[in-house]
Amino acid sequence: MALTGLISSPVAVFVMSVLVAAIIYSLGGVLAPKSSPSEDKVASYACGEKVAPGRVPVTIHLFNYAALFIVFDVVAMILAFSLAAAGSIVMWLTLVYVIPVAVALMLLVRRR
Repeated sequence: MALTGLISSPVAVFVMSVLVAAIIYSLGGVLAPKSSPSEDKVASYACGEKVAPGRVPVTIHLFNYAALFIVFDVVAMILAFSLAAAGSIVMWLTLVYVIPVAVALMLLVRRR
């Protein structure tokens, strides 16, 4: 009975599945035919066009929207957890937190 309980534990099942996956991966590497890297295989591919391997500048024009999303997401989570616990101090702490968040949101919107 103890061996059955050990084998059916989640940790043991995870370890066994990782071992089986590693064995299958290793066998695939041994049995697969070896390929030599050609110029076409190591070249960068972008919609069939030849692209220089240099760095492409990253645009961050959606940064304001991402910041707004994070602020709204964090505020919603804090309000959900804090309002679930009844208490007057929790309401005041929530209000103290919401006021700076509202100011930050107004500044973000005004900056656009």
